[in-house]
Amino acid sequence: MWEAAESNPTVIAANGEPAVSVREVFQAQERALNALEELNRVRQAYETSERARNQALQVATVLFNLLPALVAAASTPGAGRVIPHLDADVAIAEALWRITGRAEETLRLLAGVLGETGLSWIRWTFVRAARVAALLGDEGRPLVPELEKLLTHPLHTPAAVLALHAIAPGTLDVGAAAGLLLDSAEDDADAATALEALLALGPDALAEDHARRLTVLAERDLRVTASGVETTIASTDDRLREQAGQVLRALGAGPTAAGA
Repeated sequence: MWEAAESNPTVIAANGEPAVSVREVFQAQERALNALEELNRVRQAYETSERARNQALQVATVLFNLLPALVAAASTPGAGRVIPHLDADVAIAEALWRITGRAEETLRLLAGVLGETGLSWIRWTFVRAARVAALLGDEGRPLVPELEKLLTHPLHTPAAVLALHAIAPGTLDVGAAAGLLLDSAEDDADAATALEALLALGPDALAEDHARRLTVLAERDLRVTASGVETTIASTDDRLREQAGQVLRALGAGPTAAGA
């Protein structure tokens, strides 16, 4: 089935744009992700009964039957692509990886998204692509050069650090990465993910100045959140402060750790 999917490329119209509409892309994406969710559910029940095992096999069959449609729905790099195409490519890449466990097609799709330079307002698409790249672990190494480029933008830094840490931790300067992550957190550039990534780097990444900045985020009544519904900004800041405190303690720099 996978070989059939690989031999079924995206159809291109006469004007050079993908002949598959954005609506069709999202429909294929939604079908795959819904089926994937169902497979995860029946996997949990797999050992409980013969019926559950039969359900798992049926759902798996549906998933593999969707592979040709998924690959065909992916966009082709070049003129004519818009952000919905790229967002769908990221979701399709994730579905293909989770369904097949094979990295080739996922790498191709993610490389096409991360290498895109012709579109504006693509920043969150890069974040989502980096998140999926992290799932690949060591098999994501071909994406390292593109992921390293994301470190120059505060919004992209947290997801890029998480991805590089999962794929090729030896390529990261953890001290420099910690500083960039704190920049992102302080500037409300995917701040929650920045703190998540800082925790993933571990205590060796936390220099004295980093610990001081993290302490400020955790203990002072800072207004970090710069956008959102007015009535939720304060509660978002409270959650961020609580998360910063948890990270501070987990890394051995908080008051609880110090007194232990």
